[in-house]
Amino acid sequence: MTLATLEQALGADREALPGPAESRPQRSAALAEFAAAGLPTTRRENWRYTDLKTLANGELDLVPRAPDAADVATAARVLAADDLAAGAQRLVFVDGHPVPALSTLDARSGVEVVRLESRWERFAADYRTRIATTEHPLATLNTAYSQAGTWLRVPDGVRVATPVHVVLVASGLPNLAPQPRLVIELGRGAELTVVQQWVDADDTPGWINSVTQVDQAADSRLSFYRVQQHGTGQTHTSLLAAELAARASLSLGFIDLGGRLVRNDIDVKLREIGAAVELFGAFLAAHGQHVDDHTRVDHLAPDTRSDEAFRGLVGRRGRFTKS
Repeated sequence: MTLATLEQALGADREALPGPAESRPQRSAALAEFAAAGLPTTRRENWRYTDLKTLANGELDLVPRAPDAADVATAARVLAADDLAAGAQRLVFVDGHPVPALSTLDARSGVEVVRLESRWERFAADYRTRIATTEHPLATLNTAYSQAGTWLRVPDGVRVATPVHVVLVASGLPNLAPQPRLVIELGRGAELTVVQQWVDADDTPGWINSVTQVDQAADSRLSFYRVQQHGTGQTHTSLLAAELAARASLSLGFIDLGGRLVRNDIDVKLREIGAAVELFGAFLAAHGQHVDDHTRVDHLAPDTRSDEAFRGLVGRRGRFTKS
């Protein structure tokens, strides 16, 4: 369906929404919020540099089917050729669906991995209180159509020594629009490193609309590195929304090497004394590529700190914007 059709059809076929039956009311409400807010346009101040009009009328599959054996084999070949993913403790997703056969995260790592569907009520409550629909309307679409959200939780005092590598592979089927959701929750004094990587098996058109939520308790430390290596046909929109308690620290690294149109929203709230965030970005905007990074850090308590730096290369007819 097209997004224009989706907005008009609003809720006419609620059975088409993914997930368990108990999630339908929240998903339907999120879809209604998206329809009310509409697809972001350049008339919005925060979106004046990013034009999504090519998505509005394109045929997109918002509920991609689970990968078959051929898709899994293709993803395995992509992973085998990727040095970044080699030897890591990893969670692998293909077209938004988890693939346990390709995942190697040790159950003894100290990280609890939970499907969002099993904690839907808490997730839905957190989403409503932490992500403003008016600021991030695409997050509501993600809430409505996310098929296989994942919750990574590290208990109080646990320091995970080995990074967790979350690899999201696009199988190469055209016009897919998966809505991946990742929630990271760190208890008091917990420490974790996460590498989130996006790779494509083929250079086909599509749209990835991703949301990552981070919740850090006091004195926790998270390093989160996101590496995007899409083909030139892919549109990628993402939101990282983080909330930090007292003396929590967050290190964020965003690296964009591919994609046709890329929009990254980073929204960090330093809620308590001593919270700190460091953010750096590196990008390559080659011929015809567009990368737009939009960051917001709210200092909601005294003695909080943020540092930010972005560097990159822009080729002929490439474009990078930062706001």
